[in-house]
Amino acid sequence: MRIGYSKIGRNMPLSQDSWGFVGGDDEPPLLLKDLAERNPQHEFVLCGRNSGENPADVGLPSNVTNPWTEWRPILKAAKPKTRPERLAWFDANILPTFRDLDHHIVWLGQHGTSNSPIPQITKGCQEWDGELTDPQDSFMQYVSYILRGISSWRTRLMSEGNRREEIYVIADGRNHHKARDAKWPITEPILGQFKMTRTSKYERYNDWKSPQEYGYEGTVEPGSNNRVWCVKQHYVYSRLEICGILPWHIDSEYNDKWEGREHFGLFINEARKVMGPKARMPILRDWALPLGPAFVHGKWSAESLVDLNRDIQPAPWDLYYPLIRSVRSTFTTPSSGTGWATTKPWQAFAVGTVCFFHPWYDTQNNILSDAPPELTEWLRVKTPADLRKRVEYLDTEAGREAWQWLVQAQRAHYDKAVTELRHLTMIEDRLNG
Repeated sequence: MRIGYSKIGRNMPLSQDSWGFVGGDDEPPLLLKDLAERNPQHEFVLCGRNSGENPADVGLPSNVTNPWTEWRPILKAAKPKTRPERLAWFDANILPTFRDLDHHIVWLGQHGTSNSPIPQITKGCQEWDGELTDPQDSFMQYVSYILRGISSWRTRLMSEGNRREEIYVIADGRNHHKARDAKWPITEPILGQFKMTRTSKYERYNDWKSPQEYGYEGTVEPGSNNRVWCVKQHYVYSRLEICGILPWHIDSEYNDKWEGREHFGLFINEARKVMGPKARMPILRDWALPLGPAFVHGKWSAESLVDLNRDIQPAPWDLYYPLIRSVRSTFTTPSSGTGWATTKPWQAFAVGTVCFFHPWYDTQNNILSDAPPELTEWLRVKTPADLRKRVEYLDTEAGREAWQWLVQAQRAHYDKAVTELRHLTMIEDRLNG
């Protein structure tokens, strides 16, 4: 098979030297590398906009190809200025590649309800009144052509009686699928880090049939006269958060030596500002800083640093794991106001540092659902006082034995996840189904 590979919403840097401090840049290329190495019989085609290198030059296997090495200079020379010119260029140069592939894997990044100009939803009738949506330019550049290409591919398959769907993966709860310019519903689960169900809308482009006539369970947007469908999407937990921290991708050296470590330290980015108990600003201020951490690194706004009265800066990537290994315990907090699972606990589990969980972190207990119950009870703290008590106990000679049991149990749980590779097998099951 020839399998398209894209990330919606932004350029995909392929070289490790281009990956940012905040995190997430590494996951799409590392997942691609693992899939390609495990499935050498398939060709993986980098359809999503990327940094343009020859795949072999950035360590990707020989069965990964990158048409953007040719598309980038052609696009630069064409210089399409207006929206119609850009869409025409994408359709002429990229859409045929999407349409002719056998499958597609797509990372959900930042996007809007419309990413190409499409008919506005009005009181509606079959005769459209001519008003178009006005998507952001970044969505036009980094989202529109992917959705148009996949819609064209799905239309071709449907004409052949084939109901195959693209495979979506999502690592950020803010980026749930909401693009109405996608024509065909997603009924197969979206593979992510949280279980949930949402309803998305689909523009039908003057196809007036109901969802049921195509075999979908859904409704029609009121007033759209069958022009817009509403269909539920299901998100499943796939343990995707470990895709960038497998032992062959990171400095996963583990030790359970209690001696010589500082008591506590953490990496924490400000992320999206939210209100309430899930906000990182008050969590850092009230839970972590009173413990006198040996280090705090992350990306924070100048305004927040003034409020915290502390200078917090990102650490170089090559110091991340040595720093995590230098403390006996660390702390993980809600991501962008969500209860999603993230990478941070697994990173600590890998190297032998106890990682405590904020009460609003991983609210579905996806990370620890298959871990020993005693480990869950130890790692989930309820209050700042509870965190302080456990951090201080593990830093004493009396807590040494408990600390060693915790890091050993954590590493065993990490090793189990690495052996299982749930995220890869779920994708491969879809590719081969």
